[in-house]
Amino acid sequence: MTADIFRRLLPPNRRLSGHVHRLRIGQDAPGTVFHSRWADWRRRRATRAIVRTAGSVGKSRRFLAARFRWISLMALVVVAGGAALSWSRTPTYHASAEVLVQSSILTISTAELPDMGSEKAVVSSGVVTASAARALHIPQQDLASGLSVTVPLDTHILKIGYTSTDPQVAQRRAQALAVAYVLNWRSRQASVLPAGATSSRTVRDTPATVIISDATAPGAPASPDHFVDVGVAVVVGLALGFGTALLRDRFDDGLRSPSDFAARVGAPLIALLPPLRCRRGDATAPLVMVRAPASRAADAYRDLRTHVLRAATRRGAKTLLVTSPSGESKTVVAANLAVALTQAGHRVTFVCADTNDGYGDQLLGTYDGEAAPRLLDARTDLGQVLRDAPVEGLRVLPVNALDNDHGTILQTPVFTWALSGLRARTDFVIIDSPPVLLGADAGAMAELAEMILVVGDFRRTTRRQIDATAHRLEHVRASVIGCVLDSFGRPSRVPAPAPLPPTRNGADPSAHDDGVLADVQTVAPVGGGEIR
Repeated sequence: MTADIFRRLLPPNRRLSGHVHRLRIGQDAPGTVFHSRWADWRRRRATRAIVRTAGSVGKSRRFLAARFRWISLMALVVVAGGAALSWSRTPTYHASAEVLVQSSILTISTAELPDMGSEKAVVSSGVVTASAARALHIPQQDLASGLSVTVPLDTHILKIGYTSTDPQVAQRRAQALAVAYVLNWRSRQASVLPAGATSSRTVRDTPATVIISDATAPGAPASPDHFVDVGVAVVVGLALGFGTALLRDRFDDGLRSPSDFAARVGAPLIALLPPLRCRRGDATAPLVMVRAPASRAADAYRDLRTHVLRAATRRGAKTLLVTSPSGESKTVVAANLAVALTQAGHRVTFVCADTNDGYGDQLLGTYDGEAAPRLLDARTDLGQVLRDAPVEGLRVLPVNALDNDHGTILQTPVFTWALSGLRARTDFVIIDSPPVLLGADAGAMAELAEMILVVGDFRRTTRRQIDATAHRLEHVRASVIGCVLDSFGRPSRVPAPAPLPPTRNGADPSAHDDGVLADVQTVAPVGGGEIR
């Protein structure tokens, strides 16, 4: 009751409404509060990157998100260097004595205030340092390196200090220099008076220069100050990181963020795919829908499947063309999407239309090295051209079924007839198109497809490539249902190779009236591994 009242009073977009909802769940079903919070946290984490693409994030925040690692790295390097330099320095100690300088006697009847600049120079003169060196029994040149003399503002006080790596040495030498200066001052005053004039009242009433604060041995080093050094290093590191990040951002043509990719394509971002770490020579490793069905990547492909199904339902479409600017993992995305659709109970045909660099038949396990019958004319039997994939409900039109110059087929009714036949025989037709920027074939195929999916790579695709791709697909912009960004986020490791599942029935698909498997069932992927 109380939770409902608070929920009505608060705005619907406040985060507290989520806490009130969890409170209501806890009241209705005790013991489920922790599970609800855990589920909410996972849901927020999974959708955080996609929410950033809604346009509410400013350019400065996107810049910080894109360059945060670089700025942090530069700052850490500078701070580490500054800390190492600070701790490598030898500690030094500083001791000082304070001397009150009185008025100087000019004649028996006159005196004047001291000139503190002159008195400061007297302390550093050779006469004072030589006297202190004789008292300490050390060479005079040893006193010149650590001596310092300062005058506090609007005072007649000399602070005679000395810096050394030994606190006792610093104390003794500072005190010796102060004593030597006082003796020198008194001797200078005595030299200006004639003999027998010491009984004068002016001389008797003039106070003498004295040490008002003796030098003491310091208990802590004066330098280095690690706190100050690290603080300066932090400021310098952040400034250097921001400066270099701005330069990199100015001259870097890479993607800034997922929202940058979606904005340049002009379509909503419907999937973010993590990069995969696969063993070399493992051709089927990127097929995570079979190799690692419980992984984060497989979850992303299932979300992509949901978006595609919704778009297909709204449009009444069956044909989906998957393309990219220059070939960035579009074949992997198309193959995993095809498997995801078959696992949902749909009959899918995968068309390997990229005759240059396409490897969809190898990825799906249908490549056997033998030349398949080609689509020569409308009299070609599609049942002889298509091949069954090891996943039930999925059939593949291999690369070698198309002519080497597949641009010629696109200009004839053969390919259009083939797509019409595939649409009539299956639920979905996934076309692995050639890259958009490597020729005009992708643009021509896009005119035959009812839906288009643009794939980009966060690490490889540049903004110029995306702009050029969007320009070439301008004539079919209405068919673009969304874009997919690959290689975004933490890398994922693919488990050890595992055999693809065989079809459940060994029947010849061409024996059925519709030319496809009649008994469509979702195949439980094997492999057992998960991407960590």
